[in-house]
Amino acid sequence: MQFVDQNSLIKPEYVPESAWHKHSPFVFWLLARLKPKCIVELGVHNGFSFFVFCQYALDRLRAGKCMCYAIDHWQGDEHAGIYDTDIFQKFIQHQGQYLEVSKVIKSTFREGLSYFEDESIDLLHIDGRHYYDDVKEDFNDWKRKLKKDAIVLFHDTQVFDSGFGVHQFWAEVHKEFSLVFEFLHGHGLGVLCFGDGQSLPITLRKFFALSGRQKDSVSAVYHRLGNEVHFEYLLKAYGVQFDSS
Repeated sequence: MQFVDQNSLIKPEYVPESAWHKHSPFVFWLLARLKPKCIVELGVHNGFSFFVFCQYALDRLRAGKCMCYAIDHWQGDEHAGIYDTDIFQKFIQHQGQYLEVSKVIKSTFREGLSYFEDESIDLLHIDGRHYYDDVKEDFNDWKRKLKKDAIVLFHDTQVFDSGFGVHQFWAEVHKEFSLVFEFLHGHGLGVLCFGDGQSLPITLRKFFALSGRQKDSVSAVYHRLGNEVHFEYLLKAYGVQFDSS
């Protein structure tokens, strides 16, 4: 299957607690196809998804430079909880392994805009505070920084309680943009192409065109692969039973 390959089987090197474990197999595949040069993550917390990006970028050093930018104030919020200082210190300690391919911007998302030129970002991951107004503000603030056909990831599209509004904003952009895909597992991951996709690799254009049984099959495979990542974390961290949701 062209939408699942050896990249989908790459194991994350660093697996702290995260609601994002189950999306790492797909994102390793996505990165190998997209070959981004600039990745920005809004909302970093423990850094699991960010270090997935960094792991890819470090592997790419010989083939071409890719820089990953972590933007967060590391104070927490109503959804992620309030952070203690250990969270940022542990993040910085691990980030030391990726200094060649990563930079940390400890600021608000809006303050972080000044570090980037317009139309400079290949992949944007929006995972900050999850109220509807916040997600909408993050996307609207940062969209001028996106290259044509950049990929935008929205986490938690399938969370409908605790005031989460990602699903509401995702429903709106789903109507506005033609190239979208949503994984329903792992709290939901929305994948959006910011353009018509003409500059994307052919495999990614075909990915966004998936429908029906083929789309369901790809989603099912990544659900299973993601569960394996999460299961290994649970076994190492707690020795508890597998959460297959």
